Amino acid sequence: MDTPGHSTVPGAATEYNAHLKAALARGAKDLTVVFDWPTRRGYDSDSPVARGRVGVGGVAIDSIDDMRVLLAGIPLGAVAPTLTIDPPGVPLLLLYRLVQEEQEQGRVAGRFSVVLRRPGPTSRYEERLVGCVRALGASVGLRVEVTGTHVSVGSGSTEPYPSAPSTVSPSAPSASLAVRQAERLAKLRAWRCQDRVDTALTVLRWAVKTDGDVVSSLTDALSAGATVGEVSAILRELWDADGADGADGANGVNGVNGADGADCPT
Repeated sequence: MDTPGHSTVPGAATEYNAHLKAALARGAKDLTVVFDWPTRRGYDSDSPVARGRVGVGGVAIDSIDDMRVLLAGIPLGAVAPTLTIDPPGVPLLLLYRLVQEEQEQGRVAGRFSVVLRRPGPTSRYEERLVGCVRALGASVGLRVEVTGTHVSVGSGSTEPYPSAPSTVSPSAPSASLAVRQAERLAKLRAWRCQDRVDTALTVLRWAVKTDGDVVSSLTDALSAGATVGEVSAILRELWDADGADGADGANGVNGVNGADGADCPT
């Protein structure tokens, strides 16, 4: 049973959507969205690394389809959503923008934050992703502030965001949710235009290798139906050969140190 005054973070996009709508019905204007560990770290829900963690402490988002479900019926132009993620979760910002554009809300409104958990040396992969946040902010005319604990894109508070709202308790692992997410991924891969996805991923790989327009290439790949895990695998491979996440993720990533907010090619 939940503690009075607290609620459990929904792990499914449909349930989290209802959670957001309930907050809006109570008059909330600032919405905080937290994601589960695999999503924040750039892994799909059917990855072996995600086992036992799908939907724990936040919502599981694997593709643009999941983001559409999460934001369905949310007036993105009238609220100030905050997406709390780790640097490898940068594709989530792009998924948000894609869905916002589908809703014809125009430019990005509200604020976003990227929580940088740094228990050990920061990998080149994460540093380059911080640079992508800078580039994203510049491309849409938003202010980007970098601190030792988070990157805040847009307007609003510059205080560090916790990994989850203080009034929300982490959810327990759900085997049924993991199965449902795996089924959604299987359907996505069966129904999407694989040639389009393969082409977009090839362009992304080339952009990363040649310091090309990584943000646009990421956006195109995600729009084509590539999953968060698929695009992240390319970035990890090419940007962080020594810094992949460990099986338990408790110690963060191992890699080379770099300057905060290293440039992301655009």
